[in-house]
Amino acid sequence: AKKKAKGAGKREAEEAAKKAAEEEAAKAAAAAEEAKAAKANAKKELEKQNKALRKEKARLREQSARADGWVGQPGEDDVEELANSFSVQRCDEIKALCDEIEANENEDAIVAVLTRELTKLEGAKSEERKAAAEAAAKRAEVESKEEQKSAPWDDEDEIKLLDKACNQKFPMGTKDRWERVAEYVCEHGARPRTAKEVMTRYKAGL
Repeated sequence: AKKKAKGAGKREAEEAAKKAAEEEAAKAAAAAEEAKAAKANAKKELEKQNKALRKEKARLREQSARADGWVGQPGEDDVEELANSFSVQRCDEIKALCDEIEANENEDAIVAVLTRELTKLEGAKSEERKAAAEAAAKRAEVESKEEQKSAPWDDEDEIKLLDKACNQKFPMGTKDRWERVAEYVCEHGARPRTAKEVMTRYKAGL
């Protein structure tokens, strides 16, 4: 009787484990299907948004053309640049702009709206250029300080290491050449060297 009870208990445990595994597999399959459906829906939504954006861009070109030949009317290239400055995330903005232009029967008013938007666009581009210039200036400042702190190349053994690294270990065409040369010189030499330091010294002539 004990053996039967023990056997029955074991079967129940196995069945319970099997049922739990099946339930987990079903949950995983359902989750995978849900993720697949969500991805498909997201793709459809993006396609829908892109289609709406293309429609509004075409509408902007069409509405802008109503003032073609008018005094101060921006050229086609400017209108195209303005249209292409709008992304999917800004579809509502380009739609509002098109609505504003469409509501104007006066060519001067259309020109005024387009000029306003192009001025804003130019301002944004100027800010981007300014930010890029500031970032470049900061990088140059950091590099200048690093060069000032750079130890002199007065060790003949270090120069020989650099020569070996550049001409034997990592010749021209090697991927990440200067980084690897710097690592080699640091590993076998007595001083830490950056990629910029080894490149500058090598180009100065050994």
